[in-house]
Amino acid sequence: MRKLIGILFLIAFLFSSCSSSDDDNSGNNSSEINPPDWIQGTWLLESPNPASGYRFTNDDFCLIVISQQTCFKESISQTNNSGATTNVNEETTDNSYSIEITLGTQIVTYEFSKISSTEIEWVNDPLGDLAETIYVKE
Repeated sequence: MRKLIGILFLIAFLFSSCSSSDDDNSGNNSSEINPPDWIQGTWLLESPNPASGYRFTNDDFCLIVISQQTCFKESISQTNNSGATTNVNEETTDNSYSIEITLGTQIVTYEFSKISSTEIEWVNDPLGDLAETIYVKE
């Protein structure tokens, strides 16, 4: 239940407006999402009631909360269309993937560690000190 609350909190944070900025951030840096092959697929919490997790494709990163999916590719497109700055920074190794997405004044960061070909851990889970957050590949 704590994991679900954490995920819901992050989605609420993603879609809420935090502050405005007077900085001149003209132009978009890279706003493409390119997850590595090893993480592509659908990953759900070990106890999928309700189903919550992530889906990675070759060009998108989606949050799954209570079987509903919200994808960052669409959020980036909407933010770009509004004239706000977007940026995607990714770091990839054979066993880790991190992504930082800037949507206007909001920045969200996710870090994942590969445990096996069928399990990943959400490393920077805000509840991570309480328990590991392991996702299983569907």
